[in-house]
Amino acid sequence: MKTVFLASHTTGKRGGLESLESFYRGNNYNTYKLLNPLDDYSKLPTTLDLNGETILSIPRKNIGILNLFIDLFYVLRNLKRKKIDIYVGASNFDMFPGIIFKKLTRKEYKTLYFPRDYSEDRFGNKILDWIYIRLEKFVLKNSNITVSNTFRSENKRLELGLKKENSAMIRNGINSTNYHFNEKVIDKGKFIFIGSLTKEHGLLFFLKICKQFVNELIVIGLGPECDEVKELCEKENIKCTFIYNKPYDYVKEFLANFDGLGLAPYTLDEKWTHYCSPLKVVEYISFGIPVIMSDVPEICEEVVSRNVGIKYHSLDAVKIKQSIDLLDIKDFNQRAKSFYHDYKNESLFSILL
Repeated sequence: MKTVFLASHTTGKRGGLESLESFYRGNNYNTYKLLNPLDDYSKLPTTLDLNGETILSIPRKNIGILNLFIDLFYVLRNLKRKKIDIYVGASNFDMFPGIIFKKLTRKEYKTLYFPRDYSEDRFGNKILDWIYIRLEKFVLKNSNITVSNTFRSENKRLELGLKKENSAMIRNGINSTNYHFNEKVIDKGKFIFIGSLTKEHGLLFFLKICKQFVNELIVIGLGPECDEVKELCEKENIKCTFIYNKPYDYVKEFLANFDGLGLAPYTLDEKWTHYCSPLKVVEYISFGIPVIMSDVPEICEEVVSRNVGIKYHSLDAVKIKQSIDLLDIKDFNQRAKSFYHDYKNESLFSILL
């Protein structure tokens, strides 16, 4: 049985690395996953999981930049103790020890760089961004495979030195459980938004312009614009429900029963949105919910071509309302089923075996 070692920094939330871990386990790989805290080391321990079960937990403290060297030590120590076939790093910093250890020990294992998204000016600090780009170039040059989740991200990495033959483009996908694709009667005046309430996620801006045709709004998420969204909904008599701190299984069940439209109104207030592959779009559609989205994320083109939603360039309430009225919702569940088949992780990750 082959063994995969995955390394990442975490805020405690589940992400794409856990989906990749589940995929490998489902294909009879042993998986080790080492997670170091991201940012605040006093809130989370360093943990090591074996096949999804935590076998080691080490409390951490905030001791500045020394934490980064301790992170490297934990990765290298566990690599020395394990015989692995694939090393996966979720960032260039996580990838660095897997490459260095392989070079120093001449051990034979595949190195898989799994950052997927890309962000320009990641730190907003010239020195840190300079270091980040140099480390990125080193990792791109020395990894066997680098995974990007949009063509935009892939093209940026190709500019930085990634070789095309070492690149894999895999969009953000969804785990294949509890999808029934029952036909729904879609209410085009009812909307749902999942995610952070920030300028770049765009919900408040969307509501300010398009409030006249939003009869009901469900928000699953928090953020700095939360109070303003509530105030606007109250002022405009929009029936609004906020849902906080629910597990992912609850959210999936809620989406499966939701009979309106999904919002993904991304803006360009932050550069990362140009490169993003928003999971919320895939989740909306996979649960039979047509999506209304801006043309900022790359996936908008596929949303339109597969007739599973609409895109807009600028917030023109009249034009968006006309597009919603014309949106074909007949047999939408069948189009959702086809979309889901292509975007489930088993399909997307199969090229990594």
